[in-house]
Amino acid sequence: MKSTKSKTIGDLINEEVRRQEMPVTKFAKEINCQRNNVYDIFNRSNMDIDLLKRVSKVLGVNFFQKIADDLDLVCEEADNVNQQEQKAVSQFLDVVPKLLEKMGKNAAIFMGNPCPLDIDSDCLPDFCLPDYSISFTFGKTLEERMGANRFLSFEVVRKNAGCEVETCFNKYTSLPTVNIQLTYKTEEQWAETLEFAFEVVSKWRTKIWMQTC
Repeated sequence: MKSTKSKTIGDLINEEVRRQEMPVTKFAKEINCQRNNVYDIFNRSNMDIDLLKRVSKVLGVNFFQKIADDLDLVCEEADNVNQQEQKAVSQFLDVVPKLLEKMGKNAAIFMGNPCPLDIDSDCLPDFCLPDYSISFTFGKTLEERMGANRFLSFEVVRKNAGCEVETCFNKYTSLPTVNIQLTYKTEEQWAETLEFAFEVVSKWRTKIWMQTC
């Protein structure tokens, strides 16, 4: 019976909705699903990344971090795709902040990408390091997320076969962004990729500074 089981991610979401005294109908509307499906979410021991991202944004709670802190929140019997997705995001949230601290960088990871423009949130990155113009996307590249845009130019920059980043240059604002596709990586692979991303950001900023002098 459920009462003998460990707490699940669905239980946490249910508790948070109740804590905020948010009507189920409003919660359903905010996450773009039917009211009856909300109760299904409350009973889930796993869910796909896109849905969990919407829930996190609506409730203002980073449930990805909660999974990273307690992997028992996710059922081991989840389908293989969900397992791989959750494993990748949980490992990212566990490993990357520690590596950033070792590098002497601000280790705060934000969901989405702070942006003053009226842009569909589905087009934005999943996570970002706003101090350094570095973003992270899960499942798709930033170019695939943003789609065709005459103000943006994209390029994949590779250090080696296993280390690459995606650059996005905004022709209107002259601001660059470096995006990293969020996949499961070892700690060593994340360290190499982050170091490379900071190198690319530094080169971009130096180039822009020289052009403005």
